[in-house]
This record gives sequence, structure tokens and C-alpha cells, in this order.
Amino acid sequence: MPDPALRVAILARSVAPLHGLGGLERHVHDLVHHLARRNVAVTLITKPPLNDIVASSPLSDAFDAPPDRVRLITVPYVTFPGAGRRGTTVIDRSTAYPVFGWRAGRVAVRLAHRGEVDLVHALGACFIV
Repeated sequence: MPDPALRVAILARSVAPLHGLGGLERHVHDLVHHLARRNVAVTLITKPPLNDIVASSPLSDAFDAPPDRVRLITVPYVTFPGAGRRGTTVIDRSTAYPVFGWRAGRVAVRLAHRGEVDLVHALGACFIV
């Protein structure tokens, strides 16, 4: 396989099939899939998977991508005690999203400084500091 034409870090709080099938999750999956199939090396920076799909097969299989085109870096996603209960969505997102975004952004900055990625693309309440 030829060297990748571009190396992209994608920061996203959730991605299918690692975290469910919502709109953001599907969008990130499609983006990773299409980039990887077009000779782009994708580093996906997200929270730990909710299932064992990564352990059961190569990550590239989850995105129908060529081998070694997708790598995963996880950062903690911490919510407050009681999150997930009725009426806590706004509080949870107001607290957990910024912390996750800061952590994921710091990882992306380190990758960029080391010359491991050419481009950083952040989705779903992520930002770089």
C-alpha cells in the first residue's frame, strides 16, 4: 500500500460503530471511511468504545478501510455522578463536553507538534487549545 497522501486527526466525542448510531456517530464513521479509502491516514481521537468491536477485529474493518489506515487514540470521557438520569442531559453536556474537548484537543496538538498529522478536524463539541 502506498504511503498516505495526507494524515488527518479527527476528534469526535462519538463514532459508529464504537458508540452507537446517532447522527454525529454516523457522520464521523462515513468521514473516516471515505478518507481512509482515498489514501488518507486517519487518527481517530475519541472516548473509549462502548463495545469490544476494536478488540474483536482490526479497527480498519469497522470502517471498511484498507489495513493500517485508521488508528484509534482514546481519551477519558468523564461525567458527573448521576448523569444519564432524566433531566441531567444539559448539565452533563455542559460539563463533560468541554473537558473531553480539551483532552482530545491536547492529544491533537501533541500529534501536530510531533509531525504525525498534517490536518486536524474536530466535530461534536471538540476544540483545540
